[in-house]
Amino acid sequence: MLIPHVNADTTRAPWAALESQVYTLALADVTLYQRALLVARAVADGLKSVTTVDQLVAQWAQGPSVAAAAASARGVEVDDMLLPSVAAAGYSLRASEIKASARPAGG
Repeated sequence: MLIPHVNADTTRAPWAALESQVYTLALADVTLYQRALLVARAVADGLKSVTTVDQLVAQWAQGPSVAAAAASARGVEVDDMLLPSVAAAGYSLRASEIKASARPAGG
């Protein structure tokens, strides 16, 4: 699976396209969906040191490797074909966290 190029201005679209593949698993295989979400959360947690979307984008090429490492560290099996999608879900989650933390209080 190709990993789409992203930049800070357009991160959400390619990540959302890959991320949507994770959500379709809920209908086909609930257990696989739960494992994918667990790994996506682990990916986002592993990216806590990344504090800007630009930094996140710069690291995106390693996304599937980051997801594979997160899955392995937690003893969760995720098909190699799903790693880009799971990584995208984690990166998208982390991007949302970064953007939320940058908003002024009450905004």
